[in-house]
Amino acid sequence: HFLGLYPNAETFISECSIYFSNLFFHNRNNETIKAIIGDFPINIVKHLGFLNDVFFTYRERSFPNESIKYKTLTNECNLEADAAAKDNNDAKDNLTFEFINEKGNMESITCYPHLRLCRSDNYPGDGHYYQHRIYFHEGISTIQNGNILIGHIGVHL
Repeated sequence: HFLGLYPNAETFISECSIYFSNLFFHNRNNETIKAIIGDFPINIVKHLGFLNDVFFTYRERSFPNESIKYKTLTNECNLEADAAAKDNNDAKDNLTFEFINEKGNMESITCYPHLRLCRSDNYPGDGHYYQHRIYFHEGISTIQNGNILIGHIGVHL
């Protein structure tokens, strides 16, 4: 609650690491979040909370396909825009991030799934529709104990 109310761009991601135990944040988020943190802190915390508390449990649930899985998340969490399994752009290189696996080796992970941050915390006063994103990977058992990997929080890639 207070993380969203009193955001500090310099410590936001390290604080998120404390409160969201099922998520692992790539270091690049320390910089990329600065572009949107001023107008989106509550919305970011809300979406990370859904990933941490709700989506993390989806590993134990069966879905007919990825699209249904993300549509279910959108509906269960009452998100203003659909979560998506794949981005419409073909910028795979922009969505691939290096994470260290349990053997200490760098592993390239593509974070296609994303949550959309479309409305600032000032909505409805701020009626602009934004294209900001939280790009993530559902997790791999050999990286950060299988936690959801957050590759990017910021402007649309």
